[in-house]
Amino acid sequence: MSYSIDFRVKVISTREEEGLSIRETAKQFRIGPASVSRWINQIASKASTTRQRKIDKSELIKDVEQELLANLVYGDQATFRSDAS
Repeated sequence: MSYSIDFRVKVISTREEEGLSIRETAKQFRIGPASVSRWINQIASKASTTRQRKIDKSELIKDVEQELLANLVYGDQATFRSDAS
């Protein structure tokens, strides 16, 4: 059976507010404990999935600006100069 988002939020909120266990919550709402557990895990996994960059954004911007400036000053040779160093 598929439960609405509103119902899922109500179940999880009630569990947190009343300090209930997963089994107690499931019993109160007459649903399976696996459903409650799965909803909790889905919320936890979404909250922790922040994308990390390989390079800091400000460092990337600075690098691109330097490359553009070097290309303006030295032309196409700037790429070869920065690669060689």
